[in-house]
Amino acid sequence: MSVYTRLLECSVECGFDAVIGLNKSGKIQLFNSMAELFFSVKRDKVTGEKYDVLDNEALVEFVDEIFNVSVPGAVEKILELPDNRVFSVFLVPLVKGDKLDGLIIIMRDFTTLRNIEKAMVQFVGNASHEFRTPLTSIKGFVETLLEGAYTEPEVCRRFLQVINDETNRLVRLTVSLLDVTSSMCGNKERKIKYELVNILDIINNTLEKLTPFAQKYSLEFVVKCPSDTSLIMADVDRLTQVLINIIDNAIKYTGLKGKGKITIQVLEKDEFLEISVIDTGIGIPKKDINKIFQRFYRVDREHNQDVGGTGIGLSIVKDILSYLGGDISVESEAGKGSTFIITVPKNKSLD
Repeated sequence: MSVYTRLLECSVECGFDAVIGLNKSGKIQLFNSMAELFFSVKRDKVTGEKYDVLDNEALVEFVDEIFNVSVPGAVEKILELPDNRVFSVFLVPLVKGDKLDGLIIIMRDFTTLRNIEKAMVQFVGNASHEFRTPLTSIKGFVETLLEGAYTEPEVCRRFLQVINDETNRLVRLTVSLLDVTSSMCGNKERKIKYELVNILDIINNTLEKLTPFAQKYSLEFVVKCPSDTSLIMADVDRLTQVLINIIDNAIKYTGLKGKGKITIQVLEKDEFLEISVIDTGIGIPKKDINKIFQRFYRVDREHNQDVGGTGIGLSIVKDILSYLGGDISVESEAGKGSTFIITVPKNKSLD
């Protein structure tokens, strides 16, 4: 065996593409390691068998087309395989004289790329909607003020409050987009400013920002924080961002049920503080629990059309907490509310 033949064999066996070789009768003669992975079958089980043993209707029909052409040429096609996998399939005929003497099938898994593409399209649409809603509101109230409403102090103050709330909403969304962009680009050089703070002050300041939003749904805030567990070393801005994201979600999904309650509970757990945000909202389906912290993932699209969202808030929260040495988990049952549990280090070395 020549070195070139050996090199070719190594390339086929060690490459990222599934490579399947068929003889002129359509029987499998070559089945590399990646093909074994793609089809979840060992080569000794399929070698010598006809290609329809691969049990994929779309692929078999594609190969059938080539075998039915007298002098075929190389062709490429995107095929969907079982489990919603997407592959680029390239068929290379081996021609002897004017007859087909065999066929090489080269397959590349595009599933991840396709899923990212779909997620990004959905994300752009969601983000556009999220920007458009507050901008439309701001524009409408400004136009009303310019038309003369500014002469009525109470009306003017109320309109300006709405404009301020919607502006803050835009700021939060912009910060979230910058965070996810920074994370996707691999920028880990975030400046963390630690200071000794009262966790109760951070919670109360966060709730003050979100109270107008909660009042629209007649929601009640309850805070449970023992005074002896309140001081920690933390980055106020980052921790506030985490709480805003979690409590904002709690408001939106509890608001779908009408009146309800959101409880923020603080407990001391060894070297950590555990902050639980407990709502009485619509809950999270069991199938989504392990996916909600993934970037761009959104639960229950039907409900999300009502509450909006970009699908990046919870992934940003997890990313920030990881950088701060903390974590987040969730307990939920559909129809019965959710509990998001945030853990952050107290840094007792500075007590």
